[in-house]
Amino acid sequence: MKNSVINLKKKILLVIVIILLIILAVLGVSYIFLDKDTNVKEKEYIDIIEKDNYELDGQDDIIPILDKEDETVSNEDGSETKQNEDDKSEEIIKTETKKDTTTKEEVKKEENSSSPSISKTFVSSKNINEDSVSYKYGVKITTTNTYKVDTYSDGSEDKTKISSKTIYDKTTFNATSNDLKSEASTIASKNKSIYQEVLNHVNNYRSEVGENNLTLDNNLSIAATIRALEMAYTDKFSHTRPDGSNCFTVLDDLGIMVFTSGENIAYGYNNASSVSKGWRDSEGHYKNMIDTNFNKIGVGMAQLDGYKYWVQLFSN
Repeated sequence: MKNSVINLKKKILLVIVIILLIILAVLGVSYIFLDKDTNVKEKEYIDIIEKDNYELDGQDDIIPILDKEDETVSNEDGSETKQNEDDKSEEIIKTETKKDTTTKEEVKKEENSSSPSISKTFVSSKNINEDSVSYKYGVKITTTNTYKVDTYSDGSEDKTKISSKTIYDKTTFNATSNDLKSEASTIASKNKSIYQEVLNHVNNYRSEVGENNLTLDNNLSIAATIRALEMAYTDKFSHTRPDGSNCFTVLDDLGIMVFTSGENIAYGYNNASSVSKGWRDSEGHYKNMIDTNFNKIGVGMAQLDGYKYWVQLFSN
């Protein structure tokens, strides 16, 4: 009887062990499948996190904008390992597509290349005149500029200046010596080397006949330049001034005291050498240049409308 009870207990214990082993086996298989499913879901979650927490900079660089925390992962053997999300997502980041890395410049370039180009063609050409009017010393100055205008199919125009012409109405000249003095002084200073060259020619002529050299006087040169301006703005080539007075009144206007004076005038000569020779070849002008009564000279030159007007004033 006692042995029967012991055998029964053994059988019951064996059944319990078998049942426990079965339960453990079932739980182990379930755990394995559950763990794999959990890992898959974690990877999907990581993929979403990586896409949300990373932004693209330029073409190839990926810059994290959120700090990653270490995450505990259960292994199949039941142990736990801490793993950084950066390590887990490395493969996902590397396989990230580049379609979102297109720069603004590339997008703009693609938009421009897709835009239809508009070509323009030449339609017509015409010349137009534009006038401008100004006044100086009472003289009306009208400048006419001629332009070539090309018109194109898109409505645009190209305007090119092809010529310019200036007309002087010199009948209304009304300037006085005082009006002309400022410009004459500027011209005299600018032309000093030219006036000096004229002086050199005159002194050469005087040396040929044994006369003393003349000196170039600045005040006389300003007066001579006023006279040149008067002739240039009136086309009156004369020893009589535009107001009807004689040429020597310009000396009085400037307060220049003289005992004896003389004037030579010329126009159309291009330089000091040619005009000096012109005076040299004229008996009356040559006489003034070698006159023994003179010891000073003023030279003037003014240019207008393509012509040069020359003046010599002599005094002692």
